[in-house]
Amino acid sequence: NAIGVRISNLSDITVPLWVTGDPAITQDIFVCIYRENQGNNTKNTYKITATGDGPGFLLKSGTNTIAYTVTWNDGGDTNPSGGTTATMTNNIVLENRKNARTQNITPINSSDCNAGANPTARLRIGITATVMDAARDGTFIGTLTLLLIPA
Repeated sequence: NAIGVRISNLSDITVPLWVTGDPAITQDIFVCIYRENQGNNTKNTYKITATGDGPGFLLKSGTNTIAYTVTWNDGGDTNPSGGTTATMTNNIVLENRKNARTQNITPINSSDCNAGANPTARLRIGITATVMDAARDGTFIGTLTLLLIPA
């Protein structure tokens, strides 16, 4: 039997306008991870993979690029220091994540943490000031794809 998993509360990230000398950019999205437990209330683990518009994690404007970093914390919004923070590598599985909410049935679709449940994880996008200082003017876009796997 396949085990259902779900991530909700994802949203687009808009990087603010940049002026040379501004500090590094950090953008957070707090998400909810749900995992079908099939009767085992302690099985709240999962794996996650992030894949960017590579090679690696890049924002693009024509041939110009801006590299960014991705980190994952499985402590959630209410307890980010209680989870484990890990740097993600493009298209490499991040193992042993914890604190998914568990349900006895396959998780239903939700885009908003079931209308307000506390998030269980934090996705962080970072761009260094050095990278931004070197970037050309323009509108840059990128897609980050997350693959959630029960574990």
